[in-house]
Amino acid sequence: MIPVPKPIKEVKAKKKRKIKHTPEYLIIDKIDRLDSDICLLTNDFKCMVCGGLAGFNHHFFHKSNYGVLRFEPNNHCPICYGCHEYTIHTKGDTEGLRDTLIEKIGQEAFDRMKEKGQELANRSMPYLRSVLEVKELVYLQLIRITDDEKLKMFSNAGMKRIFALQKKYKEVTHESNNNER
Repeated sequence: MIPVPKPIKEVKAKKKRKIKHTPEYLIIDKIDRLDSDICLLTNDFKCMVCGGLAGFNHHFFHKSNYGVLRFEPNNHCPICYGCHEYTIHTKGDTEGLRDTLIEKIGQEAFDRMKEKGQELANRSMPYLRSVLEVKELVYLQLIRITDDEKLKMFSNAGMKRIFALQKKYKEVTHESNNNER
């Protein structure tokens, strides 16, 4: 009996992984988490597709293709897990979401966003720090006016972020009050 040689496996070149520990990436990650929480809070945790309980922030215009729209509030769509995974990513059916988004922000704003998406994204540290500062302030204002029932919808990790930001907010407002005296 003659031994049959095993087929030779092709060795694929490894993809270069993105370095996720750069200062820019860490700030972008913080902004993304804040954006997600802001999106869910401002939309009462309501899925834009089915009306169920949303737990995700979907970017209608993808972050990778439309980087300049990554932090644009109108590009954020609260969505539930089922709609996010099945309707949007598996089936690729975004028409219902698009129609709901246009109904919410208007056709003109949607078209302006689409045009703006062709611009290059600014990723300089001063820009990212200013975006982070604004997002933190917006978030702090939201959690001050949000009732406890909505805040209970966050995971434990989300609650830890809320308490850390509330503490920071108290420190900032305390410092500003002392400086005014």
